[in-house]
Amino acid sequence: REFPDHHAYADMDREEIRRAAAASSAELVLCTHKDLVKLPINDLGQRPLWALTVEMQIREGAEVLEAALDRVTQQAHDHRS
Repeated sequence: REFPDHHAYADMDREEIRRAAAASSAELVLCTHKDLVKLPINDLGQRPLWALTVEMQIREGAEVLEAALDRVTQQAHDHRS
């Protein structure tokens, strides 16, 4: 099951995931670390709840990105002054 980004998990969502996990042959339930903090439980459907930490690595164009970010932050700083 996939939930949208920034989803606020309700009891019925946790129950739906628990039922799906219990009905599957999965050994665990996997989510992002960001979602793990919204699911204050250790297991779903008697399956452990594990989380991935997602990272990003800029492989090309880092200098261009950094220059653009510098311009944006400088503009924001100038508008506050």
